[in-house]
Amino acid sequence: MNTKLTALLLLAPLALSTVSAVAQDVPSSVAQRRAAPTAVTVSLKFAGGTMAEFVAAVRADQPKANIVLATQARNAQVPAMVLKSAGLEQALEGACMSAAADYDVRVKEFRGTGEPVYSIVAQKRHSNTAEQVHPADHDSQQWVSSLNELTSERVSGIKAMDVATILSAIELALSDEKKAPRLRFHKDSGLLLVRGSREQISVVEQVLGTLSRDMDQQERRQKSKRADEARRAKSSK
Repeated sequence: MNTKLTALLLLAPLALSTVSAVAQDVPSSVAQRRAAPTAVTVSLKFAGGTMAEFVAAVRADQPKANIVLATQARNAQVPAMVLKSAGLEQALEGACMSAAADYDVRVKEFRGTGEPVYSIVAQKRHSNTAEQVHPADHDSQQWVSSLNELTSERVSGIKAMDVATILSAIELALSDEKKAPRLRFHKDSGLLLVRGSREQISVVEQVLGTLSRDMDQQERRQKSKRADEARRAKSSK
């Protein structure tokens, strides 16, 4: 009996230390999960204006957005754009990339334990990299739209569209134009940047709107088909 009691007394500290280690590990992992910042997305229709006005619109849509705007970058002109569930960093990058100013506008991300902070700054533009503006370009406008809705697979299983297919449809719709608009696609953000006349931009909007409505119709038909199959399966039981 004494031998068994001695063994139990020797094992007790080891058991307590094991329980203590487990108790310390669980809160640590839970705290790490709670500390992970959630993705912030932006959905808005911006009519065009200064960078300060664009940042104000983003903050109105997403109060959690941490944006620091440098004084020199406030008056940069941001074109009209429509954003649908765009990532915060993507939205800011697209605005900075398309902003019109005598300097380069850039966004920098700073990460830490909490939500990231985005700083929009102005940098001096080197003369050898400055773009030359032709007289015929004065009447052109810049327009930005997100293609993420078209290039992302729907929950219902409707396949996403290829960027090449979307751009090909736009080019076909504008094939009769004497001077085609300039199309640029920013892969990381999913933003399409168009520079052209008001009429050309209107055509681009119509093409993207038609493609979006077509995907919506496919999704509704797919949901209706699945609902009918579910009802038939239930009635056959």
